[in-house]
Amino acid sequence: MPYKDPKQHAAAVKRWKQHNRDAANEHAKVARKRLREAVYGKSPGRCWYCGVKITLSTMHVDHHTPVARGGRTLLKNLFPACAACNRRKRDMPPEAFEQAFYDDYQKLRESEQRCHNS
Repeated sequence: MPYKDPKQHAAAVKRWKQHNRDAANEHAKVARKRLREAVYGKSPGRCWYCGVKITLSTMHVDHHTPVARGGRTLLKNLFPACAACNRRKRDMPPEAFEQAFYDDYQKLRESEQRCHNS
């Protein structure tokens, strides 16, 4: 029976998680994996920012609008990024990152390619 009050529903979910920790942890693990695969699918094999080749295992999941600036962990706000772009972007809004590092994209691409070819 669905709860009419969202607080009652949240309390029921919390109780279920407490009594079913293994199932809850497995569910969360599967959900994270599916979300990661969906993010990768936005730009298969490429960093959203610089275009360098990435794999699912090397991909960083970037919050396009950083959490520190009000962004949420929703698929529409998550994008695949290479390690170099994700580290450099930090908590910048996307426009500031793109403006600040536009000239460095080629250098980032070359650097990532050297790392992956080594």
